[in-house]
Amino acid sequence: MSNVKKQKSKARKIVDGIFIIVFVILCVLLVFVGVSVARGKTPSFFGYSILNVKTESMEPNIPKGAIILVKNVDFDDVKDIEVGEIVVFKSEIKGIPVTVTHRVIENNQEDCYLITQGDANASDDGEIEYSRVVAKYCFKFTILTFLYKVLSSFWGFLVLIILPSLALLISYIISMAKASVSLKTAQEESADNEKIEELKKQAIEEYLKNNPTPNNEEK
Repeated sequence: MSNVKKQKSKARKIVDGIFIIVFVILCVLLVFVGVSVARGKTPSFFGYSILNVKTESMEPNIPKGAIILVKNVDFDDVKDIEVGEIVVFKSEIKGIPVTVTHRVIENNQEDCYLITQGDANASDDGEIEYSRVVAKYCFKFTILTFLYKVLSSFWGFLVLIILPSLALLISYIISMAKASVSLKTAQEESADNEKIEELKKQAIEEYLKNNPTPNNEEK
């Protein structure tokens, strides 16, 4: 029965460890995305980028605030993009550079331009030259999007980051305190055992001194 309990305890520790690792990785990735976006940079690695959708133009398929993965493309790649796919292209709003994520409704390969439109928009974006297209949509990070939305609020940040961090800190302090008490107890028990052994030794020596054996008397 004890072996079963040990196995269950070991399995639980492994599951908890995996959960913590995954959660930490997601939080680090989320912070990485947030810092990059705040600095006006696009987080990119191995030909892929992570973007944060800022508007409702692609709802309900891609809601506002969604974290998405896109594949970076060059001029030649854009020619192969099919109608219905979603692309990211450079644009400007009141003179401010922005990236737009919209669906392709036409690909004119002869004149090298796309016509795109947001799923929630009533009109298209007009002609988008191939040179303005920077990436093609891959998929949405559902869990990462949820975490981003939650952490964007004060209470969400408090519940998911501050409180768990405090709980881990308190748990660590308690574990250290228990370990310290256990070590002190073990040292005290060791000292007591040494005293007991010393007393036994003294008692034996005293007994032999007061009760000599026949051989010792002959000598």
